[in-house]
Amino acid sequence: MLLELKAVYSNQKGFYGKACVHEVNSYIIDLYSYDTRVCSVNRATHTIALREQWDRSNTTLRHVREFLAQCCDERFAHVSKREFIAAVRLGREIHGWPIVL
Repeated sequence: MLLELKAVYSNQKGFYGKACVHEVNSYIIDLYSYDTRVCSVNRATHTIALREQWDRSNTTLRHVREFLAQCCDERFAHVSKREFIAAVRLGREIHGWPIVL
């Protein structure tokens, strides 16, 4: 079941149904932005998987930041696109979470 992502860390009032969360099981959670899966968090392996369309728009990037701030660490609310790209390319972690593509 898809649940609407609420704006907690964002300055926006809400995402108006454009960002939804699906809890696959007790440890895997997916983010859908505009009906496309853009990010997955695996709490068992402590990893974040960015999907192919994770950066297709500034709004989708806002959805990803909010999702990760709520699921992983509130500091993700302020991570830039450049930091995400560097983490993927260089195999770095952000706030203790490995980012894979």
